Amino acid sequence: MDTNRIREMARNFWESGMKMLLENPYNVRDLLQLGGCGWVESLELDRMTCLKESFVPREDRRIESDVIHVVPLPPGNPWGEEQRLWVYILIVNREVPDPLLPFRLHERANQVRELQKREWVRTRGSLAGFRCEPVLPVALCTGMEPPGARRRGASN
Repeated sequence: MDTNRIREMARNFWESGMKMLLENPYNVRDLLQLGGCGWVESLELDRMTCLKESFVPREDRRIESDVIHVVPLPPGNPWGEEQRLWVYILIVNREVPDPLLPFRLHERANQVRELQKREWVRTRGSLAGFRCEPVLPVALCTGMEPPGARRRGASN
């Protein structure tokens, strides 16, 4: 890993520490297994890629971060050959439960679908034949708020 990236992560540990851990496919596997996803063993983690994309608004980056992984689905999956699973992980550093978290997670999963659409058009030139690939949205609430974090109100 790039030395400058490590320094930046250390300076912003509260925002970036968990994200850095979840950029590793095997840590993602462990997280999904904790959530009861027994089928995760069938995924080809060596072929999982981490995208350098984020859907967290700038003003929320002190309390939220996200990671997006794309992994090919194994043969015989219900979505057909050459399909991939997009795993969107929203990392929330909050002590107080947020009643709007399910809404934000759904909204971010839709942004991942928009990303799929843009990628399809970029590589094929049109939307002909486009079909959304499955997105698995995951929220990881750490229960810790960074010092001086802006608290999200229920109306946001």
